[in-house]
Amino acid sequence: MFQSGKRNFSSLSNVLAKNVIKPSKAIPEALFSRKSILANLNLYKKSVLSREVHNEQELLKGLDQLYDINTSVSKLSYDLKKLQQERISVEKLVAQGTKSPELFKKLKDLKKKNLDITEPLSAYEASSWNIINSMPNTVDPTNPDKKPLIVGWINPKHKLVKSSEKEYQGDVDYSSTYTPNTELDHLNILTEKKHLLDFYAGSNVSGSNCYYLFDEMLEMENALIAYALKFAKTKGFQLSSTPSFAKLPMIAACGYRPSQRDMDSQIYTLNGTDQALIATSEITLAGYEMSRTFSQDELPLKRCGLSRAFRKEAAAQGAGVRGLYRVHEFNKVELFAWTTPEQSSQTLEDMKDLQIEIIKSLGLTAQILQMPNNDLGAPAYKKYDIECWMPGRGTFGEITSTSNCTDFQSRRLATRFKKQGKLDDNKKGKSTTLEFVHTLNGTCMALPRVLLAIVENNYDPKTNKVKVPDVLVPYMGISEF
Repeated sequence: MFQSGKRNFSSLSNVLAKNVIKPSKAIPEALFSRKSILANLNLYKKSVLSREVHNEQELLKGLDQLYDINTSVSKLSYDLKKLQQERISVEKLVAQGTKSPELFKKLKDLKKKNLDITEPLSAYEASSWNIINSMPNTVDPTNPDKKPLIVGWINPKHKLVKSSEKEYQGDVDYSSTYTPNTELDHLNILTEKKHLLDFYAGSNVSGSNCYYLFDEMLEMENALIAYALKFAKTKGFQLSSTPSFAKLPMIAACGYRPSQRDMDSQIYTLNGTDQALIATSEITLAGYEMSRTFSQDELPLKRCGLSRAFRKEAAAQGAGVRGLYRVHEFNKVELFAWTTPEQSSQTLEDMKDLQIEIIKSLGLTAQILQMPNNDLGAPAYKKYDIECWMPGRGTFGEITSTSNCTDFQSRRLATRFKKQGKLDDNKKGKSTTLEFVHTLNGTCMALPRVLLAIVENNYDPKTNKVKVPDVLVPYMGISEF
């Protein structure tokens, strides 16, 4: 996921205009329901306010405008219907042989009146579409507002104390147990002591935050990828590799309109094209099923994608992001699911549990967090992050994230399913209606942060050795290096 923070949920129009790019015909036009937004207006207002976005007032104003737009559209639509009925009556008279100058003049007047109605009607509809398209998703009522809620621990180093009180990140001082240790700094270990990582050469060849991995570190990276893919397959995910770039309208349709900074400071756009390098294969996985209509029994559909991920991270700096924690290019194994609305809540929990199982098997210590509304990206309705203890960095750092985006992406990608209902009136079969699927995404394995965590938690300064997690030994053929 893109780095969170203060956001401004706006469209990609400035990027498209700057590059003189027209939206691709392959990307379907988003299918919105103004009626649904108005019926849930308070939920959308709550979402805008609790997300603490930069363009909060603009979004709230847009929601208020929807009422007036809807009233105007209803009136114009009624007038247009009456006008069309009158026009049909006149055309019938002409067809029956009544061809007086008065009738032809009336037809001409009716056509002009039709234009006088359809032009403003189209403008209102366009304004409505733009307002709804700029809105973030609604938020789960169980989400915390400001601080992450700790919903569990993985391999904790401290004794867990059961309490009826909810614990938010920062409520308890764990500094006596989780203490920074500069001897376990991965950057120093891998560059100075073991020579398995080189940022200096990467910077010379490619620029800052680029690196070379060598020997056992590369083997461990490949082992983690193979382990993650095999693990996902055992959980029912179909495996795939995806393209490393996508069309800008596709990126926008998935809701990635980075907001705390301009688009150009977040993603690498390809000059002279309508494409950009992807920051996660969530985008390419979501796009694979665009414009598809599933049958209900095909859902849930789960896919796991392997791809490179590219992020400019233009504003990232300081000790907290040094080394492998925040880089411009890396391998990532991503989870993605398409579900019915009834299935998505449980699927989110299942994806979170899969992440927990992987991290636990690697022997890492981590917090499981339900993220607050002010940390959610535009598509997310509910999100869990898992932050791993990294003693060399001296802090917990995010290594996985999983989100339920409900119908935010599917409406923009026209991905639906045929919902089976009760027997129809003739009792010949079950009735079906088209509904939008829910989409979910999650990290299965984000390299190189997991590499960082393994090194900082498994390095022994006395022997200058890194212990290989037991589950990776069969893939690497060694137990330490």
